[in-house]
Amino acid sequence: MRCCIAAITALAFLAVGCSEPTSGPAKLYPSGPAFDGTPPPPPITGSGDAAFSTCSEFCGELVPLGGGVSPTAILFCSANTNVTFNSSYLRNDPETDEWLHIDPLDVNRHVIIHETQYIDGSNKKIDAVGMIVGADFTFKITQTNGGTLNPGSFSVNIHGIVTYTAGENKGQSCETDAFFSGFFTIGGGG
Repeated sequence: MRCCIAAITALAFLAVGCSEPTSGPAKLYPSGPAFDGTPPPPPITGSGDAAFSTCSEFCGELVPLGGGVSPTAILFCSANTNVTFNSSYLRNDPETDEWLHIDPLDVNRHVIIHETQYIDGSNKKIDAVGMIVGADFTFKITQTNGGTLNPGSFSVNIHGIVTYTAGENKGQSCETDAFFSGFFTIGGGG
C-alpha cells in the first residue's frame, strides 16, 4: 500500500510539473526592476558615419568668451563636419528603450543618444548629450529638439554652443540649432 501511495504521489508531482501554466502567456518584458542581480544585455558594437551641420544663415546669438569682451565681427554660426565613429547600441526593450553611444575615431569626445517612450506608446522622448568636434570648432549639445533612433540609423535636431578653435573666428562662440544624423552597423564592420 505504501508503494502505491508513493507511486501515485510521484506521478501527481510529475503531472503538475509538466503541465502548461494556467496564468496566461509569459511576459516578454519585466514589469519592474530586477533585483536578482541579472544584468541587462550587453550593447552590440559596430561602426558608422554621420553628418553634422548648423543652420546655414545667421541663426544664433554671440556668446563672448573670457573677460566679457564682445567679438568685433558679425559671426555666422556655421559649422559642418562628417564623423566616422565606433558605436555601442543597446535596445533593451524593442518598443520603449534604445541607447546609442557614438565614439568618433579621431577625437576623445563622444555623443550619447537615448530614446524612450511610455509602455502605452505615448510621450516618446529622445535625448542627445555630448560634444561634436570638427576641424575648427567644437559643438556642445545643450538641448535636444526632437529626432529618431532606429536600429542602424539616427537623426536628431539639437541646440548648443559652437566654439571656434581655429581660423578667423578662433575663440568666438555662438549658440545655434543643428542637425546630426547618420548610419551605423549593428554587430561589427563599417
